[in-house]
Amino acid sequence: MDQPPIEPVAWTPPANPGLTGAFEENNRLEVATRIRIPGSGPEDVVVDRAGRIVYGLADGRVMKSDPDGTRQELVAATNGRPLGIEIHPDGRLIVCDAYRGLLAIADGEVEILANGFEGVPFKFTNNAAVSDNGTIYFTVTSRKFPLEHYRGDLFEHSNTGRLFRRHPDGELEVLLDDLSFANGVALSSDQTAVLVAETGEYRISKYHLSGPQA
Repeated sequence: MDQPPIEPVAWTPPANPGLTGAFEENNRLEVATRIRIPGSGPEDVVVDRAGRIVYGLADGRVMKSDPDGTRQELVAATNGRPLGIEIHPDGRLIVCDAYRGLLAIADGEVEILANGFEGVPFKFTNNAAVSDNGTIYFTVTSRKFPLEHYRGDLFEHSNTGRLFRRHPDGELEVLLDDLSFANGVALSSDQTAVLVAETGEYRISKYHLSGPQA
């Protein structure tokens, strides 16, 4: 696929804080154990109710394995590029596939939950978080650049990313627009706010779901 033309937007990056405070160097990962997997590109991982590790691969497979990497098993193939992976309260896997949209997987079957909004297909579905009531919050990184041309979005800096909310009845809602390379999503521990990483702005934005700031 040809890369869309880049039409750069002027912006001023924030000051570099240096390797201080939260960015201070540490050696915490020295005790990590590497788990061998049958492929490349595990973008995200989640632990299912049986304690097994679930992850996606660059070739479209969603896999699961025991914590020590044994008993590797195919869950399903999305025929796209699985990125973010979460577990729905009903047990289904929720997968953000960069090309195919927001998916649900159960018993090896792949269901498309959302692949566009207001008649416009998603270009680059990225990551999600799922609340206790089954509401799904997910990002579409760019409305112009697909995954294989992700650098174009960062270079252009036109901020076309979005944070969506998918209600349990299937209704889609835009919570935040004009995000700069909308990326990772997380719910606060009390689920009163959703946080989204904006890679292009080096920041995390917080959207209050309830309370006085909602």
